[in-house]
Amino acid sequence: MSMFGGQNDPQSEFNRAAKVIEAVLAGFGLDPNQSRLATTDGSTAWTLLRGSAEVLVFLNPAKNNGPNFIRIISPIWRMPAENQPAVLRKLLEMNARDLFGTAFGLMGDDTVLVSERATKDMDRSEVEEILQNIGAAADYFDDWLVQQFGGTRLSDLRAN
Repeated sequence: MSMFGGQNDPQSEFNRAAKVIEAVLAGFGLDPNQSRLATTDGSTAWTLLRGSAEVLVFLNPAKNNGPNFIRIISPIWRMPAENQPAVLRKLLEMNARDLFGTAFGLMGDDTVLVSERATKDMDRSEVEEILQNIGAAADYFDDWLVQQFGGTRLSDLRAN
């Protein structure tokens, strides 16, 4: 029992969240089964494209009494080696000023956009909004960052 009432069964909540995500993907005209990615960590994952940007949706199971959560990641840009402190500062400024419900981050050498939330009480409209926000930002910023700072769109690396 949690402090604010009964605790949902994590597996039931996970299954419900997967159905919500798959309904959203189907609403976008995608086949959730064709969009599914193989994982080895207990998560369930899907991929979709928004313009030139890939968007990855991970549904992660509860661990250590934490919640199930959805994490959406869009790998967008490999920044050039030069001038990285100024570029990183600009990304942080844009996190604070220009983005809604998503943020820039780094995964190795790659710049990503990321958004996440617990799945408790998550509904279809929230998943749609998250995917639309991150997809639009990824499709815009992958080109903008290359124009401003050089580097490479990650979609160009995948195409080769």
